[in-house]
Amino acid sequence: MNTGQVATIDDLIAFNQQLMKLLDAGLPIELGDGLPPESIVHQLELIQSRVGLQVSRGVTVEQALAEEPLVPGIYRAAWETWFHGNKPVEALSALTSQGEARREIQVNVGSALVQPLVVLTLVYFGFIYLVLFSARQLEMTYEQIHEPPSLSLAALLVARQWLPVWGVLVPLLVFFAVVYWTRSSAKWRYDWLPGRKRFMESITKASYAECLARLLESNHSLDASVKMLGSKVLGSTVAKVSGGENRELPAMLQWATNTDLSNEPEAASRAALLRFTARAYRGSANREVERWRSWLPVVIGVLLGGCLVLVYGVSLFSPMIELLKILSQP
Repeated sequence: MNTGQVATIDDLIAFNQQLMKLLDAGLPIELGDGLPPESIVHQLELIQSRVGLQVSRGVTVEQALAEEPLVPGIYRAAWETWFHGNKPVEALSALTSQGEARREIQVNVGSALVQPLVVLTLVYFGFIYLVLFSARQLEMTYEQIHEPPSLSLAALLVARQWLPVWGVLVPLLVFFAVVYWTRSSAKWRYDWLPGRKRFMESITKASYAECLARLLESNHSLDASVKMLGSKVLGSTVAKVSGGENRELPAMLQWATNTDLSNEPEAASRAALLRFTARAYRGSANREVERWRSWLPVVIGVLLGGCLVLVYGVSLFSPMIELLKILSQP
């Protein structure tokens, strides 16, 4: 156990090396701001150099991590759990949970975009048939009645002339859009998505509860564990922990840390409560995911797919309606 042991810069280097291995294995490390892997590597190196500089001036690793503004709260929480919890690999889940959550959002939005992509493909080939065959038949009809093409038919004829351009350009744009989505969407914040903030907060609180439970299981007191993790990673309502020191904890974490366990083994029971709290927060996050799966494909399908079908329908029926108006005139 690392109870009471003073951390060294070598311990911090070993911790960062563990994170590098996770990155190399393709796991989504998240430092709280959606940085791409190469930027995360740079930030880890920068944290290491800043802390090393402070340590060379006589400051402890713990003080340097607490005072360095560059260090994200989630990183410090994972470090404290890893070092003081006897270097458990599962402590690194605090840094992978947010990345996994962001990937879950990406998967749901990507699934919702499949339907409009299918509709776009159908509309694309339907529009090609429209300008090559239907527009030609309408043009011949106008020639037979000695009338100039209507405005909508003239637009279709222009589209037929430019078919070699847009016929190639549209698939290329779709292809590059899919490639861009695949490479870039993992680091998007998705702030526009309803419930996204609640989802990410629930994941963060669940990770915090698990880190706190791990420290208790490593023979640290509740007050010491809360002090190690700090409140920067959370930022919520002020609560009193059993030692009397004020810390910022959300409501359910207040319950898990303040419940009287005088008749039971303190550490094991408190850790069990915290793990129950973590499961509850993850359940709340999963409910947001289920909501997205139910309405997101419908909304995006109606907005994008509906607009595509509307444009195709107008292009198809407007020339016919205008032709019927001309033929019905006395």
